[in-house]
Amino acid sequence: MINERQQDPMDILIHKRDNKALLSSVEIRTAGERIILLPGKNAISRLKTAADPHSSIREGEPDAVLLGRFDPEEYKALRLTFPGVPLYMSKEIMMMAEVEELFSPSVPRMPAPTVVKPGRSFKAGQAAITPQASPGGPTKFLIETPEGNVLFDPRDSVWTRDPGSIPTGIDIIVTGTTKDTAHKEAPGGNVILFREIKEALSRKDNITLLFASPYDIGAIIKSYKAAQAERALFVIDLKSALIFERLKKLINGLPSSDSKGVRIRFDGGSVEKLEKRGYRSLLFFLGKKKIDIFGINRERGKILLIADVDSATSDILRKIDGIKGAKAIIPMKGSAPDAGILDLCKKRGLDPVTLELT
Repeated sequence: MINERQQDPMDILIHKRDNKALLSSVEIRTAGERIILLPGKNAISRLKTAADPHSSIREGEPDAVLLGRFDPEEYKALRLTFPGVPLYMSKEIMMMAEVEELFSPSVPRMPAPTVVKPGRSFKAGQAAITPQASPGGPTKFLIETPEGNVLFDPRDSVWTRDPGSIPTGIDIIVTGTTKDTAHKEAPGGNVILFREIKEALSRKDNITLLFASPYDIGAIIKSYKAAQAERALFVIDLKSALIFERLKKLINGLPSSDSKGVRIRFDGGSVEKLEKRGYRSLLFFLGKKKIDIFGINRERGKILLIADVDSATSDILRKIDGIKGAKAIIPMKGSAPDAGILDLCKKRGLDPVTLELT
């Protein structure tokens, strides 16, 4: 969402990812700076308004790229689109990026990004940029320029619900959504997710799958709480386990290998990648919570399995007994569910439940 409270002498350009633009982004251009904001590809796909591209003021390489939330596809596109441009992100997002580079060698590497700290300002062109605290979630940035002040909040928040909540001195707000959920009493997306998972697990007649990114920290925490409420096992893959191990001291409530009910499924490809990078001791440590296909089949009526569209997930689903009809919960923050997930559900006879999370 772009919320303009007054006309400002700056350009706001929206780049949607398509066959011409590799990276989804929002761009701020003034006479003194060019700053790229990355709220996530789903947010960009929903933005409806674009500035006139012929009215741009500042050309050339950007002064800064602000990574507000982590998305693996967008991160790869970022590396390809802006090599060498100063990149700013939180410590949590940097750790996620490091794990993604470990498991996805195709991601081009760049010089180390600058890790930002809440309240500590830095300069980009003539702009003063101040990160704001958001533990475990997307990072907000206040961008102050001579032409006006911008608040970049990549969360799926709804500022249009309460225009009076716009902070004093903010001229433009760039957020992660254009959607107006008109009722304040409507439950948030992660509350809906909790209810759906809890209801599916309560049946105890088959395994329950959740197609959620391990980088969606809010969804992971809420789904783990739902599994605990039903005394179910929370089954993750090695990539997720490594992400959570690195972040557990920074984010309250995040499940890790030493959390109750957590089990880890190993696959040959991930084990090989970690061994090659010197993670043998970590594999031994995580192995204490390993669950194999026999354990999954034995406990399948009380398991929430975090799934993805990859060969490892496809292989494990093929080996689970009686999986036909199992609930596959698919949270959506874009306009439609992932076609690959729906194809996998159809192939394995799963019962897909799509949830529009605002």
